[in-house]
Amino acid sequence: IFSNPGGCALRADRVTVYGPMACSGRFKAIGETRLLGAHISGQLLLDGGELLNLGGFALNADGLVADGDVFCQNGFLAKGEMRFANARIAGQLGFQGATLVQPAGRAIQCQEAQIGSLWIDDAIISGGVDLTEADVRTLSDRQTAWPRRLEMDRFVYGSLFPDRPIGGPTGRLAWLERSQEYRP
Repeated sequence: IFSNPGGCALRADRVTVYGPMACSGRFKAIGETRLLGAHISGQLLLDGGELLNLGGFALNADGLVADGDVFCQNGFLAKGEMRFANARIAGQLGFQGATLVQPAGRAIQCQEAQIGSLWIDDAIISGGVDLTEADVRTLSDRQTAWPRRLEMDRFVYGSLFPDRPIGGPTGRLAWLERSQEYRP
């Protein structure tokens, strides 16, 4: 357990990790976890872990470069914003089976991020999602995963997996209408 309530519990700004970085299972951080400008040549594994900083950043990974996947899945809990602004994630950013809580703000923020695939099929999201100017090659989602508050101005995705629209074309249009501003 890393604990610094209201402060930074774990700071690894600009760290370079050759291979995977595992903060999963029993990993718990109370306070902000920072990976600003970090470079991980393998996967970032947060599966089953807990990042707790409600009202602030649970994870601040602005400028993160991950040559593999970022898994926040399988019972992962974040209380606070999961921030990936300007991140480059070559593989999957996965939130399947995750609970993300930031009711008064954004639960996920991926402004200007480049992501291989974004998976939120089975996520429980309490808070907004910001995908402004994000570029995602493959999006795997379902209607019930998305919160009411979305920001998707200039959001680009290449394909849907598995090739199913949310409620058909009209359902996907209703999804786009959740964003206050959307310019393709």
